[in-house]
Amino acid sequence: MTSKKTDKFEFWWLLDLSDLSLDLNTLAIEWQKFYNKKRPHSSLNGKTHWEKLQ
Repeated sequence: MTSKKTDKFEFWWLLDLSDLSLDLNTLAIEWQKFYNKKRPHSSLNGKTHWEKLQ
């Protein structure tokens, strides 16, 4: 689960939303997978959300 602030600064601001060829749904799904399963979080002592749930 991402925060709105993280989504804004690490995902949406990096996209050119005027590019109509972007598949935003697919990109958002891939971002969520990365955020939850691969991106370490300092609040979780360097673990991912997925690792914390295990």
